[in-house]
Amino acid sequence: VMRVVMTGATSGIGLEAARVLIERDAAALSIGVRSPAGVPGDLAGADIHTLDLASLASVETFAADVGADDPIDVLVLNAGLQTDRRETSEDG
Repeated sequence: VMRVVMTGATSGIGLEAARVLIERDAAALSIGVRSPAGVPGDLAGADIHTLDLASLASVETFAADVGADDPIDVLVLNAGLQTDRRETSEDG
């Protein structure tokens, strides 16, 4: 079974891609989300991990969590954000 790790799977094109992978049972899907409580119910077949891309500590924890399992075959790095003002992460 192909193992896919995805960010940005809770809305937009990422959500649709995740739904297709789960619906077709095409892969073992692990997703990183800012808040597990906000994950749509139809993604229940995915392995959910907390991931806040604004925190390097969160990214390191996520990488350690998903890297501890079977080898990763595909990365879908779909998370993104656009704002109209400059912002910095907690790490500067």
